[in-house]
Amino acid sequence: NDVLLPIILRAEEETRENLENLDALQVYSSYTSNKVPLDDVIDNLKIEFEDPIIMRYNRHRSITLQTNPIDGITFPYLQSTVIDEFNKIKLPEGYSLNWDGEAKSSKNGQEALKPGIPPALLLMVLIVMMLFNSYRPVIIIFMTIPFVVIGLVYGLIIFNSSFGFVALLGAMSLSGMMIKNGIVLIDEIKANKEKGIDDYDAVILAAKSRLRPVVLAAGTTVLGCIPLIQDKFWEALAIVIMAGLMVGTVITMVFVPVLYACFYKAKKK
Repeated sequence: NDVLLPIILRAEEETRENLENLDALQVYSSYTSNKVPLDDVIDNLKIEFEDPIIMRYNRHRSITLQTNPIDGITFPYLQSTVIDEFNKIKLPEGYSLNWDGEAKSSKNGQEALKPGIPPALLLMVLIVMMLFNSYRPVIIIFMTIPFVVIGLVYGLIIFNSSFGFVALLGAMSLSGMMIKNGIVLIDEIKANKEKGIDDYDAVILAAKSRLRPVVLAAGTTVLGCIPLIQDKFWEALAIVIMAGLMVGTVITMVFVPVLYACFYKAKKK
């Protein structure tokens, strides 16, 4: 009725394997219905294997090798264990070896971000400069950003995750959060100084009064990223933000006051 079933017809197994006697295969003419051996109607019979499917990549014939890392093994680690052996392969003339898949996607994604990073950094510097009308707060705030690497590296190691394209997006977002924490702290120091408090006490009071808001703000962000850990795609981003922000918050609350006291020569009376 409406169900189609595939029907496959094949010769017997011994006939299929007996390729040496293929020239004796009986064929017949549709006009005379007389059977004659195949060798009587053709010349130079050759039996050769030919792949019926030709794979191409960018119009070039290609062979694709694919693999999926097992649980607990990240792609960058897997690639690092085999890339040296691949590079030792001596390819004939006209052959080339290319990495595709996650390696190419991650590389292309990172390359696409590079043109936008310098303008973004310049814009952030200008915003902080306009906010405080001084270059020293800018230097203090941006000197704290590299220290978040401590947190995100240990976070990725603990969760056995890789620093790929998604993790890079998390690191860029994390830099903005760190700048925000530094702005909050330095702005409070500036407000204390405008009240007539000397530089040293202004730094101490600002660190104490801004501790709870900064920690709670970081805590809400960390808690909000917890559900993303269950997703393999967003796992690295969540780990980078959570680990980097936890360590970065501690560093901000200690490092920024110390740097401010050094840059402005704030001494206890």
